[in-house]
Amino acid sequence: MTLTWFDVLGVLGVVLVLGAYGALLARRLRGDRVLFPLLNLLGAAAITVSLLYDQGLNVPALIMQIAWIAISGFGVYRSVIGNADASRAGD
Repeated sequence: MTLTWFDVLGVLGVVLVLGAYGALLARRLRGDRVLFPLLNLLGAAAITVSLLYDQGLNVPALIMQIAWIAISGFGVYRSVIGNADASRAGD
C-alpha cells in the first residue's frame, strides 16, 4: 500500500482531532480555551482535504468534517471573543 500526500494529511488530521480530545479528557487542554477548537478545526480541515482528493468520495464523512469545521470555527470565535470580553471587563 502506498500512502499519498493526502493520505498522510488525513492521518495528521485524525491525530490532531483525537489528540485534542484525548488531551481534553486528560485535562491537558481546556475546552473553553482557543487551542482545543483550533486543533479540531485544523484536524477536520486536513481530513476534508484528504477526502476531497481521494478518488472514492465518502459523502457522509465529508459532511461530518464540514460540520466539524463549522462547530470548531464557532468555538474558536467564542474563545477569542470571550477572552477579549474578559480582558475588557478587567480594565
